[in-house]
Amino acid sequence: MYSMILLGAVAAIMLLCAGWSALRGLSKTRVRFLTVLVSAVAAVVTCLIAKAQLPAPAEFTELLRSNLDNIRQNVADGAQVAATVEQILEYAEISPTLVELVIQLAGALMLPTVCLVLFIVYSILTWIVYLIVTLIFHRSMKEYNRSVPMSRLRAAGLGLAQGLVVVVILFLPVSGYLAIAEPTMQELAQKEIIDKNDPTTQTMQDAISEINGSPVLVVYRTVGGNLLSNSMMEMKVAGTEVKIEEELDSIIILLQHVTELTQTEFTNYGEAEAAHIRAIGDSFEDSKLLAPIIGDVLYAATDAWINCEAFLGMEKPDLGESGALFAPFVDALLDIVHGDAKTSTLLQADVKTLA
Repeated sequence: MYSMILLGAVAAIMLLCAGWSALRGLSKTRVRFLTVLVSAVAAVVTCLIAKAQLPAPAEFTELLRSNLDNIRQNVADGAQVAATVEQILEYAEISPTLVELVIQLAGALMLPTVCLVLFIVYSILTWIVYLIVTLIFHRSMKEYNRSVPMSRLRAAGLGLAQGLVVVVILFLPVSGYLAIAEPTMQELAQKEIIDKNDPTTQTMQDAISEINGSPVLVVYRTVGGNLLSNSMMEMKVAGTEVKIEEELDSIIILLQHVTELTQTEFTNYGEAEAAHIRAIGDSFEDSKLLAPIIGDVLYAATDAWINCEAFLGMEKPDLGESGALFAPFVDALLDIVHGDAKTSTLLQADVKTLA
């Protein structure tokens, strides 16, 4: 059903553009096609430039810090919002890689929609240009149309091209978001984070799968739609090109096992918890982001604990009655993790050794 709706929408856009173009004539259609094409190119180029200009972590945190006073004075519940921003800044200092990921992820998720909105805005602005041009050259355009054989048919053909441009931009967010949605839903269901037997979940999965497999989207992605969406939705974090869907599995595994670990006191860790820690170490192999982010966090945590300070309100792990006996071992372990935290391969080995 969804596949047919998608096909019907594309057919309606193409036929509407072709029919309207045939009515207004070849000369006007040429001008409008050029303005629509310019609008599409301008929207894409604007988004790519914006992506290249996304702030670095240091610039982002400095921007937040410099606006704290403005937030307190000019925002509703300013004191509470400012306190939240200060908490964010504290986290940001711990892991610049995580801040960069958040910035890049926000950009990747917003840009396809921003591109569509810009296309609409630019199309309205260029329509004004089109209107002025056609009013000035109205008589000469009519004469030209009479002199060209099958001008109405040619105008319809150019209208189809215009419709194709509209479809390309319109489907940019649809294709990009659905490409991420399907593996996300599958991973969440596989890890039992969402109930795969829930009717709503099944309906959503079936709909997303059907749309992704529809001939319209398959053709769109094959002839260049994937290249266009990837140019906006691929991220560059810590100097590494990253795709959102490629990181999903590792991130979900990490969150799942960390959640399990938080259910048990550190002094009561046993074989089950060791298995969770090993799984966290294994998840580093399939991810370009987890190791540097976790490394940042562990470096900051061990640095605080080595200096007998709390880390985000958490004191150094307490081994209870065995604390005095194992204190030298714990201190040595903290030193090792602190030294290896910034090197992904060494950190992974440390995590597996700890397990």
